[in-house]
Amino acid sequence: MNTNILKEFSRHVSSYFFIIFIPIVLLNIYYQNYFLDLYKGEIISQSSNNLNKLQLNFDYKIDLIHKVSLELMSNACFSNAYISNNVTAFYHIFNELNAAKRLDPAFLDIYYYNKVTPHTLYSCSGTYNPETYSKINPQFLGQYTNFQDKLNTIETPQFYAHSFNIFLSDKPAIEYIIPIHNQAAFFIFRIDPNFFEDTLNNMSTPNATFYTYILADNIMLYSNAPSAHPLSLEALPPLDSFSLQTTYQNEYYISQIASPSTHLTYVSIIDEDLLLGKVKMLSQKFILLNAFILLIGFMITFLLTHRYYKPIRKLLYSLDQFNFNLPNHLHTLDKIAMGMNLLEHDNKRLHYEKCLLKLLGGTYKDIYTFNISAQPYGITLHHETFKVITLSALPTYTFNEKDILFLQETKVLPMDFVDFHYLHHVSHNMYVFIAFYESTDARTLKEGLITLQGTLSATLSIPFALCISSAYKDLSAVPYALLECSKLTQDTSSLHTNAPAFYEETCLGHSSHLYYPENELSGLQDAITSYNLEKVEFFIHTLIDYIQQLHDYHPLLLPLVYSVSHTLKKGAKALNITLNPSLDIPLSPAHSLSKTYFIDYIHTLTKEITAVIQLHTAPSSSLSIQTIIAYIDQHYCEYDLSVSSLADHFNLSVSNLSHQFKTATGVNLSTYINSLRIEQAKTLLCTTSMTVSEISTTIGYTQSSSFIRRFKQFTDLTPGEFRTQKGN
Repeated sequence: MNTNILKEFSRHVSSYFFIIFIPIVLLNIYYQNYFLDLYKGEIISQSSNNLNKLQLNFDYKIDLIHKVSLELMSNACFSNAYISNNVTAFYHIFNELNAAKRLDPAFLDIYYYNKVTPHTLYSCSGTYNPETYSKINPQFLGQYTNFQDKLNTIETPQFYAHSFNIFLSDKPAIEYIIPIHNQAAFFIFRIDPNFFEDTLNNMSTPNATFYTYILADNIMLYSNAPSAHPLSLEALPPLDSFSLQTTYQNEYYISQIASPSTHLTYVSIIDEDLLLGKVKMLSQKFILLNAFILLIGFMITFLLTHRYYKPIRKLLYSLDQFNFNLPNHLHTLDKIAMGMNLLEHDNKRLHYEKCLLKLLGGTYKDIYTFNISAQPYGITLHHETFKVITLSALPTYTFNEKDILFLQETKVLPMDFVDFHYLHHVSHNMYVFIAFYESTDARTLKEGLITLQGTLSATLSIPFALCISSAYKDLSAVPYALLECSKLTQDTSSLHTNAPAFYEETCLGHSSHLYYPENELSGLQDAITSYNLEKVEFFIHTLIDYIQQLHDYHPLLLPLVYSVSHTLKKGAKALNITLNPSLDIPLSPAHSLSKTYFIDYIHTLTKEITAVIQLHTAPSSSLSIQTIIAYIDQHYCEYDLSVSSLADHFNLSVSNLSHQFKTATGVNLSTYINSLRIEQAKTLLCTTSMTVSEISTTIGYTQSSSFIRRFKQFTDLTPGEFRTQKGN
């Protein structure tokens, strides 16, 4: 990549990067900040901590306890009459309490106390005398002397934390006492505190930035806050209602909600430092995301720009190849635009030269046919009568750059009634003009040519010959007119620098004595389309002999070779033969081509076409294909056998060989070769103990991996699997 294009490429990458991806990143940063603020706001407002859900969950648990207690009280075993008459028969009460305990895994134990039997305390484990039961917590009794007096003070359902439990136990529990007033009885539910923690963890996100409390009349039933947490329960603001409310106090966000049915209070305390730390951690992740977006954006921009500049680099290379002198001070894209215009102009010139070469080679028979073919290139003939004019340097002389510039930039024949078309042969040191005019203007044209002779003599730096053919009306006679000019050029007696040489005024004979291989060109095309190989070879041999008679600077050489090439390609197209695109005559003025090059070029085209004709002209088409198949059957185990090597062996192109083989057999040529190799591999796998690597080499594969992949493609098994399967 040259310096100019590198600068332009870098500017382009930077422009697209800053125009497209920087705004995307800025927009992303805006939404990130918005998201972080929203996240912070939701945390503070408890929208994501789900205190309401926490309340519903625990209220449901309390509601379940009440339902269990009502179910138990509706049982006859818990009636005052049954209790008073069956003081020692606690079997049914024991079963009912255990059945209620099994309703929820959080229930550790259920106690039942009825004043009818003040000395009996029922539980899931048995009955006890509360006066002598050693596990009754003295702190619970407080100033009361007995268990019954203490319970009489409880008029509403109450929670007791571990430190205030009624019963001493190795396992901490939350006790919930429900008084049954119509029976003077109490249910005491011992609940596992892990229930609160498990439920809270299921509702909260990992690494939460908040602490949760569950309070019952300022008694803390549960807390996940560390013991060193500085905020005490006494500092909690009072609740005005049963709705969620959030306050800010001492760098903490405190959210509270109370349950009207259970009288529990759910509190969430958010440490502002922890929240900001969480936000900062998320922000760092977003920074990494932005960096990743920038990297991806730069890579995408670079690849797209690189792809965009690929044809531009090719254009610059083409401009260098065509030797276009573009101003260095121009902007790169301006230089490319100018170069594209020059290339387009040069391309039009090449098409123009092709049309003139076909015209000089006698391809067109009338003006109508020529105009249809040449119209896309801006060439239109208006007159039937024409003369061919050649301007050539005399032997041992060469036009210099000043002469060439004058001939290219000056309107050589300033006559409005004449249509001039010219072709410049650099290697021939010659200009060929075709002048189309009305027959009534013949005298005026002659006078103009005499005037032109004087102008050129005064301007050009070397002696030259201006030769003019006879007048013709049939376009197919253009080659004969060109031959007339050639004879004039070779006849030194007719050359004068002070006057043009007119063929009609010389004693060189009539044009009918001139020979041009028009019939051979027509016969060559007929021979190709009729698959007549003998005639094709005859006409090619005749045409090459004719070309051999022309010297390297003969004006008819290039048009004739172009006509032969055109005839061969037209016949190949009729036979559905695909020729290599590189097989073409370079028409750029920069090329200097010899007669030997042209003959080799014709031989190459002919070889490709005759090889295909041989397939069609054998006793049967399939017989020729059988010859190819027989060759493959003998050589398929050779590692260098390929479609390309077969094409070389049978003098065909790869595309034509593949096409002819597929047409005759219905199978791709490469598939056929591989199928033979795989069948041989199957035989060797079943009948020998050769390794896979040895078999691969034996049947023509250079790498075992290629053989294994191809074998599995044909059999859906690896060679090892195939051998095992057949062995069983």
